[in-house]
Amino acid sequence: MKQLICSNCKQTNIGINTETKQKRCLTCLGTDFEEIELPDTLRCRYCKIEKTTEQLLKEWRKIPFLDMKNGTYYCGCRGWE
Repeated sequence: MKQLICSNCKQTNIGINTETKQKRCLTCLGTDFEEIELPDTLRCRYCKIEKTTEQLLKEWRKIPFLDMKNGTYYCGCRGWE
């Protein structure tokens, strides 16, 4: 499966300006994006539990807080507030 990520910081926190319809990275404010192939496994950045991308996509429509620079995501182990 492919995922759109920021070319600069390699994260998926993408917002869209409702007036101009321009995509912008909410982490670094970048405007350049690339589509990448997701790796076979990812690990939670906090609890370090590793799961396959296939398992994660069964739980989530979009993998939360995916960071391709480090190969991590956030599983919710510290809460969502």
